[in-house]
Amino acid sequence: METEKKSNNDFITIASHQLRTPLTAIKWYADILLSEKSGGLNTQQREFILEVYHANERMVRLVDNLLIVEQAERGQLPIVARSTSISDLVNSVIKEYSTLAKVNRIALIAHCDDHSIPMIKVDPIYMRVAVKNLLDNALRYTLRGGSVTVVCALEDDKLTISISDTGIGISTEDQARIFTKFFRSEKSQEMQSDGSGLGLYIAKVIIEHNGGKLWFESIVQGTVFNIQFNIESKDQTL
Repeated sequence: METEKKSNNDFITIASHQLRTPLTAIKWYADILLSEKSGGLNTQQREFILEVYHANERMVRLVDNLLIVEQAERGQLPIVARSTSISDLVNSVIKEYSTLAKVNRIALIAHCDDHSIPMIKVDPIYMRVAVKNLLDNALRYTLRGGSVTVVCALEDDKLTISISDTGIGISTEDQARIFTKFFRSEKSQEMQSDGSGLGLYIAKVIIEHNGGKLWFESIVQGTVFNIQFNIESKDQTL
């Protein structure tokens, strides 16, 4: 059984690395076409290329997620902690998703500009992945006209990042499995047919490997995911 698991992990590693090259090439050519440097596009052509671009982005993300899962299960997630501004990191992710929120008519509200929030030692690359997964999840399962709010708060020795949405929520029967690898509830599958069921699992793995914790709360309408670090044990600078 152990040999079979190792073989599967090796396959994921090799496949992930092999897929990166063609996916990067597709992204590069799609970028060139969308920039119209190689010639103008009509409306239909632009729509088709955008579909290719977004499909490729989903594939890149899936490959990256599978690689993170494989590394975590080997106990080899290469965390490199360094002094990081969580406020800057979160705000950059919010900026990245602002267009998607606008297109889907979802209000994306941020309260992460508190200058009293200290820098903490985490791996900024992996923490960015975790925050992106949580924000992406909130936006994917919030209907048009809804809202997603991100708040960074410092209280005593706790730094908390809360991502709340007015989305479909998590049913009582699904709550115990929400961080399970590959799990997707029936409600989420009805709303979004595509999805790997890895986003929340990976977010939790990354946050815990960085010394934090992740949990959620069901609210009247939607969900709140909370990331928390105990800054007392972190090397911090104001």
